[in-house]
Amino acid sequence: MFKKNGNEKQLADSLHIKVENLEEFLKRMSGFLNSRKIISKRNIADALFVLKEIQEREKEEDIQARLQVTRNPLLAKYKTKIIELYQAGYGYVRISKALKIDHNVDISKSTIERFIKKNGVSRNG
Repeated sequence: MFKKNGNEKQLADSLHIKVENLEEFLKRMSGFLNSRKIISKRNIADALFVLKEIQEREKEEDIQARLQVTRNPLLAKYKTKIIELYQAGYGYVRISKALKIDHNVDISKSTIERFIKKNGVSRNG
């Protein structure tokens, strides 16, 4: 769709999605909007929900791709939760306490710290 101007990469980067997923989004939205006689605010809001769905799917795929295999079964089970809490601004101690409260699981702060550093997880996602 944007091949003439070459700005599909720039748009995908600004939306924090891959170019392939941008193409998927644009195709879905084109079909959706073409089926409507009148484009309303609700139609545009629905389009944004589709974009959010694609972003969340891509984020989950990215997390799964970055994670290395761990021998600790508790880390393996709660790896996504640990990363989400870390990216939400929680520290290692707070993550450990949250897992204890929410899931009744004891994972030490140092284990969480090693896991985060080993997998190169950043706070900004």
